[in-house]
Amino acid sequence: MEIVWLPKAIEGLDVVIEYLENNWTEKQIKELENDIQELLDRIKNYSFIGQPSGKNPHIRKTYPNKLTYLIYRVNQERNVIEIVNFRSTKQKPI
Repeated sequence: MEIVWLPKAIEGLDVVIEYLENNWTEKQIKELENDIQELLDRIKNYSFIGQPSGKNPHIRKTYPNKLTYLIYRVNQERNVIEIVNFRSTKQKPI
């Protein structure tokens, strides 16, 4: 399955990266990028590894590391995995 980042997820990733650039080292940012890529590779192979949402079983939440999480859904009709949101665990929910 292909992975597609939706606009809200891209925006969330940009917010997290901007914060990290101001507060983390370049090495830590690269480690996060690697963690995200490894998680996306796992999701491609095992699309239902994330915790399911109580409201919608196609919406799942998983963590690239202990400081960030992403929300995704499996769109079987389009044969894609859509990254719906990406956030820091320290951000307040919207």
